[in-house]
Formats: sequence, structure tokens, C-alpha cells
Amino acid sequence: MNAQFFVVAIVTVWALSIAVAGIAPGDANAYHRAVKANKLDRLRKLTVQDTSGLNHQGPGLQSPVMFAALQGNAEAVRILIDAGADLTVGEKDGYTVVHGAGFQGRADVLRVLHEKGVDLNDRNHRDGFTGLHRACWGQSPAHAQTVRVFLELGVDPNQKAADGRTCGEMSSNHATKQVLEAFFRDKEERQKQEL
Repeated sequence: MNAQFFVVAIVTVWALSIAVAGIAPGDANAYHRAVKANKLDRLRKLTVQDTSGLNHQGPGLQSPVMFAALQGNAEAVRILIDAGADLTVGEKDGYTVVHGAGFQGRADVLRVLHEKGVDLNDRNHRDGFTGLHRACWGQSPAHAQTVRVFLELGVDPNQKAADGRTCGEMSSNHATKQVLEAFFRDKEERQKQEL
């Protein structure tokens, strides 16, 4: 057998892998497309077959895990973390995955991040605001739910942002204010029962 035969065989296998799985080796944006299309099986295959794009900053200079978090795709976030995604890779403005989950109001993503041991108090952005603060700015019910999850997972609602305000002081979301009031009321009740 000659070298030409082996080259043809390798190219054939490569072409078949693209046709069957839709994965081209070295395709840096394949992860982003799999997340966007919610093709979790394809995403799993990528994490095994071609990890070169695992931390690639694609559209918007977002890593695949940041893109998945912003999309609210908690299972994609789990797959990417399990594959070794670097959670310190920020997007174009330096926001990390915790910031993205807070900003977009992605409570399910936040739960996955916590489950995987991610620090939910991440202050690694130059503006000094955490994911909790970003969730407090949001106006949707999803933001209030995300604030609730931050609190359930042990994040201190009294932590001060870079501007010196707490979540309650910066939020104008009525639902978020209700979440905070319930949290402090329950905390006060627990303290009374402990006495």
C-alpha cells in the first residue's frame, strides 16, 4: 500500500465524520453553532473529537460556555464545564459566566455553575459588580428568580457593589424587592427560633 491510499482513507474518514456528525476538525465556531441550535449530542461529540474550539471566543468574543450561559442553555453549560471549559475566559468586555447568568436572569445556569463549584461571588470584572448585582438590575421575573437562586446558594444580599449599594438599593424590580424582603423576613424568623 502506498501513502496516497492512506491519504485518501484519512480524507474519506474525515469527510464521513463531517457528514454524520456535522463536525469539521478545527472548525472554531462549531461549538457556538451547536449551542445555538441546541444540538447537545453534537456538542458532546465535539468535546470528544475536537477540543480546539472549547474556549474559542467566537461571535461577540464569547466563549462557548459564556454563549451557552447567555442563551440560558444550562445543559450545554454543564457539558462544556465537564469537558474542561475555562470559566475565566471573559467575553469582549471581560464579563465571566457568573456575570452573564446574572445579567440575563438565568437561574438554571446559575444552579449548574454552583453544582460545578464555581464561585458565585465572582468580582473578577473591572467594574466591581458581581453576578448578583447584575441580576438585581434586571426587570424581568427571570431576574427576580435568579436573585432568589443566588440567595438560596448562599450569596450575601448585603454585599456592596463598586458604587457602595446593595442589591436591594440598586433594584427597581418589584419582584426582586419581594424576593429580598422574604429572604430577610425568613432569616429573622430563623434567628428568633434559634434563641
